Amino acid sequence: MKKKYGLIIGAAMIIALTGCADNPDSAIIKNKDFDNLIEEAENTENTEESVNMEQMTQDVEEKYDTYVTTISDDNLHINVNVDARVEIPSTDKLSIYRVKQADVSQDMLDKVRTTLAPDVKFYDGAILNIETKQDLEPQIQYCKDELAAIENGTSDILPENIELAKEETLNVLAELEAKYENAPDSVTFEGNESDNMIKTVSELYSTNPDSEYYMWQSQLTSEGDEVFYGISDGKNEEYISLYVQNNEDYGNVIRYTKNTIGHTFASSVYVGDTASLELYKEDEKSQVAQDNGMIVNCTDKETLNVSIEDARTQADKLLAELGINDFTCSDEGKYNEIPDCRSVSDLYYRPVYKFTYLRTVDNTMVSNEAGAKHFEEWSGDDYVKKDWPGETIVVMVNDTGIVGFYYNCPIEITETVVEKSQLKTFDDVKSTFEEMVIISHGVDDLTKEEASYMKNIDVDNVVLRYARISEADNFDSGLLVPVWDFEGTIDDGYSWVKEAMPESVLTINAIDGTIIDHTLGY
Repeated sequence: MKKKYGLIIGAAMIIALTGCADNPDSAIIKNKDFDNLIEEAENTENTEESVNMEQMTQDVEEKYDTYVTTISDDNLHINVNVDARVEIPSTDKLSIYRVKQADVSQDMLDKVRTTLAPDVKFYDGAILNIETKQDLEPQIQYCKDELAAIENGTSDILPENIELAKEETLNVLAELEAKYENAPDSVTFEGNESDNMIKTVSELYSTNPDSEYYMWQSQLTSEGDEVFYGISDGKNEEYISLYVQNNEDYGNVIRYTKNTIGHTFASSVYVGDTASLELYKEDEKSQVAQDNGMIVNCTDKETLNVSIEDARTQADKLLAELGINDFTCSDEGKYNEIPDCRSVSDLYYRPVYKFTYLRTVDNTMVSNEAGAKHFEEWSGDDYVKKDWPGETIVVMVNDTGIVGFYYNCPIEITETVVEKSQLKTFDDVKSTFEEMVIISHGVDDLTKEEASYMKNIDVDNVVLRYARISEADNFDSGLLVPVWDFEGTIDDGYSWVKEAMPESVLTINAIDGTIIDHTLGY
């Protein structure tokens, strides 16, 4: 069995220390309505608070090459320092578009497979979840050691819990020994060849009723949800994983990974911008080696001597070959990646270039951070959880070529709702930011010992772009709307937060001036 390691950062400590200030019952927070939004966007009678894109461009260029201010509130324990570029897209219009989640098609899978792994024979990735005798042996030995500790009195278990712990350990041991009797000596690739087709999870589970992997998938899918999971045999020391998911509740994704150590776990149901990867900036090698006391060695099988320009050329060429157009590289850098490998007990990292691409519409980038949406609650006896993350493409490159391709949550534009939107002036948006950044990020309910605590926010970029927003409880469609993103870093007083990458501090709808909640997605 693959050993599980946790690279856990103490975010819970931050939550425990600080309580965020309550947002006011304000029109810019509540009562968001698509109909009102569209009506404001269509209103051609410009006012002092409303302009078209041409007027917005002229106003910002004349008055706001940079935006500089300092906002502080001792009662809410927050300082906000703004020294930011104000960026606007080169376009004569910003519109409103209706969008929906797009499935990953069989055609896209075929293109990725034949482009990135043209000569590779794929096998059913579910076989990686088959436990062999070698996998079960350490688990059995662990249970035996636990029993011995309980019986000789060296266990940490409280005396009143000894008998229950012994009974539970014996039960687990019996289950493991029963599994061991029927477990194979090794995973067999032959006979598990893939037909390279996307299929419904229900079909795959009915065909493979004994597969723990497809049973797990079936528990996290709805009727009609689809999946494909293929792996190479790794005989040439090149381990490739290719995964597709079309999931109503958790989003759609296609993932390709390649490395020289072992198969990467690509199949996780949850769709994030980099799946299960842990990425560190190049100058954080000491952190990679020391996280939680674990030794994380750099593999000597993969290097990074290619220039970032040549690596970006490879990434751009891949998107062109796949027919993925209208995407722009929004972020790039050199990282150390810790792949989540299935058959490797020790963590290792490798150097890679990571390129993040975002969709562009009307020569304007679509933010993926503001458009993510999350929902969960109890509905009767059922727990309902849904996610619609933002659309992102991630490509990773090192000297062995392209080692990672992730297309997360593709969208499809279905309708132009408003051709040329009327926008709030930047003066108006700026005033909203200065009021709401304090309320959104301020901290209250501190103890006397915590009275000197201050949260510091630095904003160094303000950009006008598109973001996807959704109506409450609607995971079928959303709108691309213009937003102002105020980007920077948030220092909560912890070293790992100080070194965090820039993020969206506050996102404001550029049409109606409402605050967009990054979790709710509207």
